[in-house]
Amino acid sequence: MPPVTNAQARGIDEENVRSDIEDILGNIPPQSRTTACGDWNARVGVMHPKFGEADRNRMSEDQIVNARAKWVVELCEEKCWFILNGLQPGPPARYTYEKGLKKSCIDLVLATDPTRRVEHDPSTLQFSDHVLVKTNM
Repeated sequence: MPPVTNAQARGIDEENVRSDIEDILGNIPPQSRTTACGDWNARVGVMHPKFGEADRNRMSEDQIVNARAKWVVELCEEKCWFILNGLQPGPPARYTYEKGLKKSCIDLVLATDPTRRVEHDPSTLQFSDHVLVKTNM
């Protein structure tokens, strides 16, 4: 998803972007085992979805929460997805973007199965501005 300010500068309405994503995700059958990952441009800090007994805390190097975070967490609650980056027990979510002094965790791995884990691969920093986030499946 494009960053909110970038979308606005290009004349793209945030609500339309969210609606398009929700339409696509609406095609996923309910109760199916799902993993969705990518650049959500949502800084969720340590926010996490809450659903009954399955409420699991997260830790993150990135403590900032941006305007898109609440929507992503609500989407996770609707789809019964955990945010795997920093899910506890386990290591904290690492920064997935670094350029100069700017750092953030905007690439998120969302899944119905909380036993999946995200592995941070710092060796990719030498090849690009983005850190590879890969899951152990």
